[in-house]
Amino acid sequence: MKIGIDIGGSHIGIGLVDEFGKLLTKKEKELIKEEKQNIENKIEEILINLINEILIENNIEIKQIQRIGVAVPGRVDNNGIINTRNLNFHDYNLKQIIQKKFDTEIIIRNDAKAAALCEKKYGVLKDYSEAIFLGLGTGIGGAVFLDNKLQTCKNTQGFEIGHIILVKDGLECNCGKRGCFEQYASMKVFKNKIKEKLKLDEKTTGKEIVKILENDSKICQDIIKEYISNLEAGIASLVEIFEPEIIALGGSFSYYENILLEPLKQELDKSKSRVLKRVKPKIVIAKYKNDAGIIGVTI
Repeated sequence: MKIGIDIGGSHIGIGLVDEFGKLLTKKEKELIKEEKQNIENKIEEILINLINEILIENNIEIKQIQRIGVAVPGRVDNNGIINTRNLNFHDYNLKQIIQKKFDTEIIIRNDAKAAALCEKKYGVLKDYSEAIFLGLGTGIGGAVFLDNKLQTCKNTQGFEIGHIILVKDGLECNCGKRGCFEQYASMKVFKNKIKEKLKLDEKTTGKEIVKILENDSKICQDIIKEYISNLEAGIASLVEIFEPEIIALGGSFSYYENILLEPLKQELDKSKSRVLKRVKPKIVIAKYKNDAGIIGVTI
């Protein structure tokens, strides 16, 4: 058995995964504002407590765990986090920290790459050799498969799709540039605009927003249209470069399928991109949604 941990911009998920990639049990913890502000001081305590809870509740000893995988946003290497903009980690040796407490193999992966591996092995990407995975959440993460191989860079896992420039001299991004894709098409941006327009409380959950929009999709049609236009522009650029057979959309976007997926497909159909019209990649929702990172990081 293996333990998978997915550290997101607003919560941590941890699960026990069997040899066939089945998620046997899962625990989640929301990150409060104070914890995110001091995340490097709190993460060790949070992760150790969650791992111990999984072991105790399932009557398992650490020697029965083949590996612990940790999926994190941002740039990572084999030891930990080089930097992650949405949680403010820098040169953080997460592998060493966990290994001090648990004597087993530790794997660190970018969260979008981990989710993509899950979808490639068990989910919607398994029958395609040329594929893109987009994790749309607090930011935008991505992964590219060419000839069935996950593409990475020499020193890091790279392919930071969320930081391609969508608008020259546009909105300032946490990465230091302006106009990044994730500043226009992340789900955080989308949900914040909905909250602002409808004067919703800052603590309004994604599930509550989905219910509001499903009950009256026209109420925020202008925001949906703008969001879809920005997402289409980023996807069209990726298709021009990689010509995928399929694009899987994961992260919290997957819970807005009934609201956003069909408008996105229609916008892509209207694109003037000749490559997009020729390639016509399938646009699908990730099968494992927010559990994909927990499962994929154990592969």
